Amino acid sequence: MKPKEIELTIPETHDRIVEIVTASLESEGISYETEYWLDDSSRVDVYYDGIVIEVKSSVGVIDHDKLARYEAHPEVSEVVLVMPEPHASRVETGDYRILTIPREQFTVTF
Repeated sequence: MKPKEIELTIPETHDRIVEIVTASLESEGISYETEYWLDDSSRVDVYYDGIVIEVKSSVGVIDHDKLARYEAHPEVSEVVLVMPEPHASRVETGDYRILTIPREQFTVTF
């Protein structure tokens, strides 16, 4: 008798999403910095070529005031939100570009 398939889901942690984002940037040969300080009070998750990547885990709350502060910074040309697929449909994201990470990247099936 064949055993039942079991899905093990890795929690959509902030660090895991940062790993996926940075691996994607590396695969494209793009230089980036993590935990980059725009100024004394603004540390961003990932920064490259004037783009701030704000990572939101499945339990994250979007701080629109913080994102507006990032956008107003002279080094920033765009703020991009990155979050797991199901989370993107449950939060108010405003006019920001959203990149979603497919659920399959968090799930292993045996």
